[in-house]
Amino acid sequence: MKATVKKIGIILWVALMATACSNPPSKAERDFNNIKEDVFVQHDELMKDMSTVSRLIQQLKPKVDAGQNDTVDYKRALERLKKSHSMMMGWMHTFDKRFPDINDESKTYSDEEFKQRTERMKGMQNILSEVEDQVNRSITYAQSLLGDGEN
Repeated sequence: MKATVKKIGIILWVALMATACSNPPSKAERDFNNIKEDVFVQHDELMKDMSTVSRLIQQLKPKVDAGQNDTVDYKRALERLKKSHSMMMGWMHTFDKRFPDINDESKTYSDEEFKQRTERMKGMQNILSEVEDQVNRSITYAQSLLGDGEN
């Protein structure tokens, strides 16, 4: 009985020491995680718009192919939508190259490395904002040509 109590005491002491010795995330790590979360949210919202882009491309393509009166405008809208799609795919490809280990939680970084990663993430966020603007403009233009904002 005395040995069991001693073992439990040792286990509790080890657990307490492990908890006491674990450091909370540094400011640099928190800054990186905050901007990363913002980028992920922005990306996820934009991906919802990509289904609209694809749907509008499918609606415009037959009109362009048929050579209707507004073909020039339809072609322009189609090109803008395709450019939006291409920009988003390009952004995701670049993101994967710049952050190949983004989901690897076993990786550790120094504060300096977190600061560098934060700056790279801010750059990716700026590019994503440009992509978002392009996507929104292309959707609005295509919908105006098709005559209904709910297309």
